[in-house]
Amino acid sequence: EEFLKAKGGGRETLRVWINNFLAETFADSVKETDWNVIAQRAESYGPKLPAEVMVLTASVDINEAGGGFVQIEVLGWGEEEETWGVCSHRIGGNFDLLDVQEAVDDFLSQTWTHASGAQMKIHATGFDTGRKTESVYKFLRRHPGKHYLALKGGASTPGQMLVTSRWHKHQGIWLHSVADR
Repeated sequence: EEFLKAKGGGRETLRVWINNFLAETFADSVKETDWNVIAQRAESYGPKLPAEVMVLTASVDINEAGGGFVQIEVLGWGEEEETWGVCSHRIGGNFDLLDVQEAVDDFLSQTWTHASGAQMKIHATGFDTGRKTESVYKFLRRHPGKHYLALKGGASTPGQMLVTSRWHKHQGIWLHSVADR
């Protein structure tokens, strides 16, 4: 009877009942995607950026697990928001340490070769400020002309993306809040 009641209450009610009453992990009935199919669709564009790439951006995520590391994703952007994953790079170490911060800045300052032969730099980089917040703020203040942006994620109702910016007077930086609306 309890099961039927949970099942009739919808997916979320059933999930809670299975997790709490049966002490089992709830498994959605979803079809797993064969990663080989996706890998076969991947484009190999070699050491040069595709000709369609017009601008590069990067995102930086600071992590504390396993002694800490910084994950950097570089994307190439073309017309109609077409994107290319240029590179994913991990720098080991605690972001509080200046040598780790210097390694991040050095990586973000490099150039990539476009198909035309031109050298491209990253136009803007967003730093997630959810972890090591004070260290990220200090880092950003030390690099005022580099188009490094402080980003703060937020949860809200799914739908349209909402970005708001405000001057963080105590930290001396602009803080950009990004949330679904």
